Amino acid sequence: MDAALKRIRAGGFRDLTDDVTRSQDSWKASVRSLCVRFDKIDPGMMPGGATACSMHATAGRALLLRRPSEAVSEH
Repeated sequence: MDAALKRIRAGGFRDLTDDVTRSQDSWKASVRSLCVRFDKIDPGMMPGGATACSMHATAGRALLLRRPSEAVSEH
């Protein structure tokens, strides 16, 4: 995810960079507030609790950011 964010920022598209920055702030707040709840779910329902939630959310986010980072790197 960090590599994708660096490529987006280096791409020179100010609007995209601003949108991604705002989106990242919102995403981080969402993960922080939601994932802690997974520690309170019956362990048989969600193995790994908050840690697993954070890992899954981060993996998905990295995949999401990959495409725009590749697009701006093409130019």
